[in-house]
Amino acid sequence: MKNRHESKFEPSCTVMPREAAGIDNQKQIFIIGHENPDCDSVCSAIGYAYFKNIVDRRYLYVPARAGELNSETKFVLEKFDIEPPIEIESLAPTARDMELKKPIVASPYDCLKYVASLMKESNIRTVPIVDSNRRLSGIIGLKDIAEHYIDTMGFGDISTTPIDLNILIDTLDGKVIANPKDVEKLTGRIFIAAMQKARIISKIRAGDVVILGDRTDVQIDLINSGCSALIITGNSTISHEVIRLASEKGTVIVSSPHDTFVTAKLFALSTPLHSIMSKEVPVAGLYTRISEIKRKVVESEYRSVLLVDADNRLISIITRTDL
Repeated sequence: MKNRHESKFEPSCTVMPREAAGIDNQKQIFIIGHENPDCDSVCSAIGYAYFKNIVDRRYLYVPARAGELNSETKFVLEKFDIEPPIEIESLAPTARDMELKKPIVASPYDCLKYVASLMKESNIRTVPIVDSNRRLSGIIGLKDIAEHYIDTMGFGDISTTPIDLNILIDTLDGKVIANPKDVEKLTGRIFIAAMQKARIISKIRAGDVVILGDRTDVQIDLINSGCSALIITGNSTISHEVIRLASEKGTVIVSSPHDTFVTAKLFALSTPLHSIMSKEVPVAGLYTRISEIKRKVVESEYRSVLLVDADNRLISIITRTDL
């Protein structure tokens, strides 16, 4: 006669109670046997983790091992359909042991003005750049902004890095007066028309973008010369003749409330981040040792390391002040 207290062992693919296994955002404690684990060591860790998850709900106890499984242990685990414990190569502290902060990020298509304001408001020097899936695209720091600002003091050519017209309007707090061809991006050479008319016209080529004030005669000549866009500063009144001619020639006209100098500087800050961000990003994973992270932070020109998962999705950022 079978004892009524007897029970049949039912193998399971999990080594902890189901309700405990599903807990998110709970601190984990790993239970590990000795180095070069044998069957007793591995099974003891599994059993003790199971027991602790029943009697102590404050933490999630996870069975682990400190080496490769031998053939005997593999056989036992397969026999009872139990998932092997995770392998931990070292007990040295890793990024996972740190108090990680939620990173402040930007998109590759945000403009320079946006990220500069973000840095000022958040009192940070470095911003990771991520795509819509939070996969790491690059990094930008104060030094990148300063270098770009200096490089564009004389202006030049934006053919390789077109400026999004909507972003430019937001940056300038301006408005579109004419856009007969529904242009979305401005491209070409950029000029500030602060010289005599004859000299300005002699330098302009078809497709150029020109920043100037309320000089109606120059505006008309520039449109006839084939420039792609006029950025007219100081909230100047734009004549009906200029607007009509721009509509005929397909020229974009934007009105800026700022003077010519400020407009020129804000134009430079409309540059999309993907054109100036660095793709040489110092990265690490959750299980990277803190000693290795310290070394990377010291060697990085950004004085920071970005933590990513196996799919290159951003987890956090570690800077000198975090170490």
